[in-house]
Amino acid sequence: MNQIIKTYRPEVDGLRAISVLAILFFHAGFEWASGGFIGVDVFFVISGYLITRNIIYDIELNRFSFSQFYVRRIKRLFPALFFTLAVVLVAAYGLFSPTDLERLGQSMQYAVVSLSNFFFWTEAGYFNEASEFKPLLHTWSLAVEEQYYLIWPALLVGLSLIKKRGTLLVFLLAAMAGSLFLNYLYLQSHPSAVFFLLPFRVFEFALGGLCVLLFNLQYANKALNELAVISGLGLIVYAVLQFDQSTPFPGFAALIPCVGAALIIVSRDSLLAKYLLSNQGMLKIGLASYSIYLIHWPLLVLYKYWHFTPISLPVTLVLLVTSVLLGVLMWRFVE
Repeated sequence: MNQIIKTYRPEVDGLRAISVLAILFFHAGFEWASGGFIGVDVFFVISGYLITRNIIYDIELNRFSFSQFYVRRIKRLFPALFFTLAVVLVAAYGLFSPTDLERLGQSMQYAVVSLSNFFFWTEAGYFNEASEFKPLLHTWSLAVEEQYYLIWPALLVGLSLIKKRGTLLVFLLAAMAGSLFLNYLYLQSHPSAVFFLLPFRVFEFALGGLCVLLFNLQYANKALNELAVISGLGLIVYAVLQFDQSTPFPGFAALIPCVGAALIIVSRDSLLAKYLLSNQGMLKIGLASYSIYLIHWPLLVLYKYWHFTPISLPVTLVLLVTSVLLGVLMWRFVE
């Protein structure tokens, strides 16, 4: 395998922007974005790509450190998370009933220790109506990512000791196949577990890791790169528009947006990606996407809890814009 390339990829931040916007439109209740929940899956692919790339890059330079890796992850994730938890707790204290406040406290404890996905797995499903009054429901995906961080570095370091070129490729393909097989076995009988738990999401992270090897091939066909971006965007948009709560998910359906994300990630020097994904607006949203994701759902839930009436379109738009603005401020001053 050639030396892993580690350079800033603005189009990846643009892809983050698409992911978080899809999630925002879905959570805001826009019917045309009935599949916007796939934004989380795209985030998982991006995370799989970046984490795998960065770890392998450091391993090849003999400078990888577990302590430094986890310190960076903690600095990256926890300030904005704890800030969001504090804001939610203060706001909910004046709004929630004692029962709902107690439930919020329980979910907050699980969020702090990166186990939110287990907490919400034991409750109603992600798409259940009751989920609209759980301000920390969205932290399930953060818990999945943090659990992924606990196992992935050790696996990659262990694989690096084998010293064979195809070891990483075989591992990534096997991880994808095994995870998808688990989806096949349990999606119908245990849909909530498949949605919330890491083993059923490993194929998304592994696909991101596979992008490291594909991008490293350094293919230079310009037409092929443009086709990859067009196809990738098309697959993601198709999933956003055509999927809904009745779609068996993740399962094989998740491959549609995930492969779409992978095609964009492995593309190189695409003019289409430059104009659509790397412009200043998309970059700003992409860079702040984590904070936007954290703050948007509590804002929507708290407003619904406050009014207990359907949110009008003008108010919905105000809430979405406010989510983006608050997210950008959090990215700038908290992250």
